[in-house]
Amino acid sequence: MKVLVVDDGPRHTRILAQIIKDYRNNYEVVEAISGAEVLKRNDLKEFDLVFSDIRMPGIDGLSMLEQLSRCNPRIKIVIISGYGEFEYARKALSLNACQYILKPINPKMICDVIDKLESSVISQRNAQMYRKKLSSHYRNHLISRWLSGKCSDDEYSEIKKTSRHAVII
Repeated sequence: MKVLVVDDGPRHTRILAQIIKDYRNNYEVVEAISGAEVLKRNDLKEFDLVFSDIRMPGIDGLSMLEQLSRCNPRIKIVIISGYGEFEYARKALSLNACQYILKPINPKMICDVIDKLESSVISQRNAQMYRKKLSSHYRNHLISRWLSGKCSDDEYSEIKKTSRHAVII
């Protein structure tokens, strides 16, 4: 799992990142201190989880998460904020945030959230792998039908759509 921790307070970032590393030492945990820093990264599609503060200078957490969600719709978002105002929570939920945690953070709560989201990410990955495998089997079936001369026009069109690199005459 690849986790992104974003907070404009470097101390907060380090503490949260360390809690995550101590709980799941096999996770890759990346730290950032601003939304702008995050959005400059080239690996945004690789992250599974993001823990982010809301109020940060420049690009705030909500704006960053909105852009991050568009780039990586499968990412699981956890908001960590010192502000319990309903409007922040409502906006976070509209951006598909999974959790809204108030500071100061409780390490047990972070671990509970990780457990919950980890199983969701694993299920999502398994479903994606199953769809790819099923798609590959279906494509192979269509090609087999085409090679045996039993392929319909619709099946042939489907083969052309799913064959990016193959040359079909």
